[in-house]
Amino acid sequence: MMIFRKAWLYYAFAGIILMYACSDKENDSDLLNPKSLFAKGWDSVHIGTRPIYDIQFPDPLIGFFVGNDVYKSIDGGKTWNQLNAQPTYYEGYQYASFPNVLNGWVVGYDGSIIRTNDGGKNWMKLQFSPKLLKTGKPFQIRFLDQYTGFIICDSGLLKSSDGGTTWAKVCSTLAGSALFFIDEQNGWIAEKDGILRTTDGINFTKTIVGKRFPSIFFLNKLDGFALDNSGTVFETNDGGVTWRLKHKVDVGEFAQDIQFFDKDNGYVSGTDGVAKISGMNVTSVVHAPDLWLYEMYFFNQDRGFVGSAFNTLIRFNAPK
Repeated sequence: MMIFRKAWLYYAFAGIILMYACSDKENDSDLLNPKSLFAKGWDSVHIGTRPIYDIQFPDPLIGFFVGNDVYKSIDGGKTWNQLNAQPTYYEGYQYASFPNVLNGWVVGYDGSIIRTNDGGKNWMKLQFSPKLLKTGKPFQIRFLDQYTGFIICDSGLLKSSDGGTTWAKVCSTLAGSALFFIDEQNGWIAEKDGILRTTDGINFTKTIVGKRFPSIFFLNKLDGFALDNSGTVFETNDGGVTWRLKHKVDVGEFAQDIQFFDKDNGYVSGTDGVAKISGMNVTSVVHAPDLWLYEMYFFNQDRGFVGSAFNTLIRFNAPK
C-alpha cells in the first residue's frame, strides 16, 4: 500500500480511535464494525493494538504483523503476543519482511529499519551511511532470504547482500511506493505514475503509465498482477512488458493489496472489504466499511489474514 495513504488514514481515524478508547465496552471490535458482513469461513479477532498493517507468515505456524508495535504468533494466528521491538515513535511501523522464522526486517514510519535474527527476541537498528541517506526515507522492504534484500526509498532503490549490514544504491532516480522481486534479477517497482521492470536487477524500464499502483504481485518471472488505486486489476504474462485489464473490483474508496495463487484465483483488499477473484467471477467475501482494511497474507486459497486500521484482524479458514 502506498505510504501517504497509510499516513492519511492514520490521522483521519485518530479522533475516532480516541473516542472508542474512552468507551466502557471491553471489546471495542463489536463497537467498530456493526455493519461488517463476512462470507462463510471468514471471521474477525480482537487484537490489543491498532492499526494492523503488514502481515507476514514465513511458516504455517509462525507469523508476524506490524502496526504501532510488532506482534508474533506461534500457533498459526490463533493468538498473538507483543514483541519488545522498541517502536521508533508513537506511530510505529508500516512494512515488514520475514523470509524465514528467524530473520526479519521492519520499517518504521520515521524511516528507520530494525532487524532480528532470532525470531523477534532481540532487535537492532540498521545504520545507513550519510551518502545513502540522500536516497530519502525507506518505504517498502523485501528480503528474498536472510542475506539479499531490497528497499525502495523516496528517491532510490537500495540493495543489501549481507542481511542489511551494508547497502548499495541500485538506482537513484526511482521514487517508488511498492516493489516485488522474484529473485535478484527480476523485479518490479510501482512509481507514482506507473510500473517499472528489471531483468538484470540494475536497469529499469517503465512498462505501464498513468496509474498509481499500491500493490504488485507475481507468480513467477512472467505471470503477474497489478492493482491500481481504484480497484482495477491488470495482468501480464510476459514479465510486465505488456499489461491488460483483468477485472474491476469494488473494495472501497482505496484499493490496498492483491495476491494470486495461480492465473485465475486470488484476492483483493480495499478500505471497505475483500473480494475473491475466480476466473471471470468477482465475489465480495468481506464487507467491513468501519474497519478500513489494509494488507493481506494468504498461505493458499483456503487460509489467510487481513489487517485493519483498528484492533481487528480478519481471518479466513475455508470450511471443510
